[in-house]
Amino acid sequence: MIINTYKDFIKCISENKKGVYVICGQEKNLIRKSIKNMYDLISSFPEMNLVTLSGEGINSDSILNSCETLPFFSDRKLIHIKNPDFFKKSKKDNSLDKASTESNYKDNDDVIDKALYRDTYSFLNNYILNLPENIILLISYEDDVDLNNKFITSVKNIGYLVQYKLLKSKELEEVAYDMFKERGKEIKKAEIAYLTSDISSIDELEVEVDKICAYALEVKVITKEHIDAVTSKSIESNIFKLIDAIIKKNADIAENILNSLLFQGENHLIILSMIIRQYRLIYNVKRYLLLGKNHSEIKNILKIKNDIVFKNLINQSNSINFKILKKAFDICLETDFNIKNGKLSPNLALEMLIVELCK
Repeated sequence: MIINTYKDFIKCISENKKGVYVICGQEKNLIRKSIKNMYDLISSFPEMNLVTLSGEGINSDSILNSCETLPFFSDRKLIHIKNPDFFKKSKKDNSLDKASTESNYKDNDDVIDKALYRDTYSFLNNYILNLPENIILLISYEDDVDLNNKFITSVKNIGYLVQYKLLKSKELEEVAYDMFKERGKEIKKAEIAYLTSDISSIDELEVEVDKICAYALEVKVITKEHIDAVTSKSIESNIFKLIDAIIKKNADIAENILNSLLFQGENHLIILSMIIRQYRLIYNVKRYLLLGKNHSEIKNILKIKNDIVFKNLINQSNSINFKILKKAFDICLETDFNIKNGKLSPNLALEMLIVELCK
């Protein structure tokens, strides 16, 4: 069985307190939270019935010894393998599922390591088919796993694969709302969308929410001003607002954003490269839309994960034509040349860039 949400995971472990679980993905906060939920299943003598094994250099003997030892005055025992080496290896080298010879490796250490990976991997592939009834085997891995991996395929068929991808924008907004509510704060949807627009994970979100709540300690309702006062909006977010102001021909706002970036100590050439990158994203979104690609395809091609960021790119692409985009690229390249060759001071070059782009 494949599980993709924390809610479904909680439901699953309430009904199935045995078998093999693999918890993996990029949302580390949910992985750690789920591990704690699994640990809570062991209420009787956890010091005896909860065994954690480091996945680094893990071997079949240590797994077998842990699993075959009977639970101590309990009906179940949990064995937790953390970040096993064979997942790391299988992402780089699919030959774990194939036969290979020692001649494929440069030195004897490689051969020994590979043999260890294969031994543990093969053992687990077979062992989970006959896992003792009183054993919960938990394997956690803080990254994505290869879904075509033979072991993962077996887990999907006879156990539970819990895969936490980075949350989509709306899901992250819901988590943010709950975080503020838990801390006794109120916040509107627009402010939540603004806060999460350049946040990609729950860990990152929690840090920002804690900072905001600490700053607005005596305040009930969180506003955009509170968010701006303590959160470090990324350079990407500021560059987006800069380009937005340029497209709207609002030179004053664009110059204020540029001055803010320079005041924060951002490098001139990095600012310029990010401006070029933003124009390139707008160009590609516009081009792919004209080619008939759907939104999901474009997001995958351009590796854009945040729905709000993508929506804003579409809005920007609809507000500018290819002729203006080409002119913007030319002006940016000329600015790059002027800075690198010392024709203009970096500050003056960027100021002139904003003026030219806003014409």
